[in-house]
Amino acid sequence: MGRGKIEMKKIENVNSRHVTFSKSSNGLIKKANELSFLCEVDVIVFSSTVKVYYFSSGREETRVVFPLRATFYVVSAYFYLLKRFE
Repeated sequence: MGRGKIEMKKIENVNSRHVTFSKSSNGLIKKANELSFLCEVDVIVFSSTVKVYYFSSGREETRVVFPLRATFYVVSAYFYLLKRFE
């Protein structure tokens, strides 16, 4: 017998949301890496606090922690422009 269907809705409690993300992040990162490899696309996964950052380009994978949200935006803009001019 399989699992029951789970209703998809936002977890209102912030602490519960962060715990759920940390418990699910390994599976999410595995799926992101598979998607990146199979489709040859870049994948970025981050939490709402931008404390978890994952970048996969299909050829390599990197996990980096950015302390500032502005730093994340600069790096993501860099990768966007880099891909645009290739």
